[in-house]
Amino acid sequence: MKSIFKASIYGILFILNFAQQGWTQNTAELCTKDYYNRGNGLNPLIMKIKRTISSVPGKNLTTTPKHLWTKGYVSNQVYRNGYEIYDLYAELIQMAEHEVLIEGMLFDINSPAARKIKEAIAVLHDKRKKEGATKPVTVRLVWDIIGSVKGLNLFELMTKVKFHGRRAGTLFSQGQDTGDYQIGFPMKLDPKYVRLELKAHRHKKPMAVNHGKGIIIDRKIAAVTGSNIVNYHFTDEKKPGDLELMVDHAFLVYGKAALSLADEFYNLWFKNNGSDGKTTQYNGNVKADQKYPWDGKHFGPVNIASAPKIVPKKFPPVPRFKATQYKGNAKLENYPPGYRPPRWLGWSKEEVTLAIVGRDAFGDKRVVKNSINAQNAAFVGALRHAKNHVNINSPNLNSFDLMDEIFYAVKRGIDVNFLLSKDYQNYNWWAQEAGENEKAVRHLLRDINCLKKEKKSVGNFNLRWFVTRGNALSGAKKGGKRFTKWDSRVKTKFYNHNHTKFLTADNQIAIVGSANWDEQSWYNSRELNVLIHGHKITNSLCQKVFKDDYVRAEVIGKPVFKKSIACDMKKYKRNEKARTNRMVKRAWVLQTTK
Repeated sequence: MKSIFKASIYGILFILNFAQQGWTQNTAELCTKDYYNRGNGLNPLIMKIKRTISSVPGKNLTTTPKHLWTKGYVSNQVYRNGYEIYDLYAELIQMAEHEVLIEGMLFDINSPAARKIKEAIAVLHDKRKKEGATKPVTVRLVWDIIGSVKGLNLFELMTKVKFHGRRAGTLFSQGQDTGDYQIGFPMKLDPKYVRLELKAHRHKKPMAVNHGKGIIIDRKIAAVTGSNIVNYHFTDEKKPGDLELMVDHAFLVYGKAALSLADEFYNLWFKNNGSDGKTTQYNGNVKADQKYPWDGKHFGPVNIASAPKIVPKKFPPVPRFKATQYKGNAKLENYPPGYRPPRWLGWSKEEVTLAIVGRDAFGDKRVVKNSINAQNAAFVGALRHAKNHVNINSPNLNSFDLMDEIFYAVKRGIDVNFLLSKDYQNYNWWAQEAGENEKAVRHLLRDINCLKKEKKSVGNFNLRWFVTRGNALSGAKKGGKRFTKWDSRVKTKFYNHNHTKFLTADNQIAIVGSANWDEQSWYNSRELNVLIHGHKITNSLCQKVFKDDYVRAEVIGKPVFKKSIACDMKKYKRNEKARTNRMVKRAWVLQTTK
């Protein structure tokens, strides 16, 4: 009752705030204003960002150079949280006629997400069989070895991953592992109708994980997301109080962009061969890669007039996919009370420019050459060339390189609006150069306050702690321990957190995908992101993904800190020297951003 009363009070405060103050100029223009008055046409921002991204050497791309820049239609509908995202996955899988490509990091076979995917594959198989199909649909899945199947084993994380994963026959706490990383598929698929091929992304260096997430159907339609195939996206966000929750989004594209995303998928797929990867064989002696190879071509004509209207339906798994094979959370939560699938809002009215801005996995801690990639160039280009403001949505902020770019953007008069999860993965502070989110934010705000003493005209760093639609502040510590004892498995609970990765600059470009604003995504892991150019579609996405959450956080999430953070000139001068040194190391960017 207390939590319900608290939510009601927050709701009243929210209404009163806007009744008294109205929309601020800054909030009103978060998404809507066209600063260049060119719609989807070329403007100085996209031209400079394109120059920055195009300077990245081809060997550092996760696509072939011809697929770096592409065209496509973008859905005005975004998909939020596990129910919508994985109902979308299921809907896409069932419509496949040639090929299904899925990549990810974490894959929990007991999760609702995994069970929806497996059920959709089974439905596709039965559909093809009923139709008497003469050619199979090839379904290819790849996820990271650290996050796959039976959960994270700390010993494997530190040692076994260097030797290409668990050895066949090794006994672990959840049963014997045969080395094939099964996904718990309980029925045999006839390869005449569906060929299921699986790979684990194996890496010699523990931090070189695959963190990209997406699905591509028939090289025509694709979705990118930050969500994992796990349990914590399946929670009713509108409930008040402390929830084990990660809010995330998926974004849908159609046309040439889907072919370019397939090119990115096969870049990852073929890197996982031989000593650094293992093909898991299903359906008897079916061997991955031998049939239906990647030829870089569409399966047929692409026409927006015939593009599907994606209206995901409720898609609960059937009993044959009951999670009983391994221990874990086997309970599939029901849809929230009153839940309705998202409405179809249509494709963008015209084809827009897109770029596949990913990065490859290296796992070398803070090696500058590994920061030269399309993803980092896109982030840097947006912050260095925006002329009014940048909106950022991320679960974390603890990379000095990214914090430097925010600092210099503010220094030249740009407002940076940042929606951040409070206390996100605090247990992992030792692996991030700037530590916990709160510590990193204090560091940044302290130096910006010093900057304002030195320079009159500067921008603002507007930080807001994420708040759920149930008016619960992220990072609440009630309701259970945030980190249990060090045993063979990491057991963490995430309360009321945002897991979305989203950026807009001047309401003109958006970057969506998997990359966090942390050291891991900047230097170590493989990431999958799409840059979208065009004012109308950027405004549409910004309204749905950023603005509502930011405004809610502005009302309920304040104050960010109980006490103002004062300038410490001694620390500021020391940090300025460190920033200058890091900027010299990032000279590759300076050559393209003058």
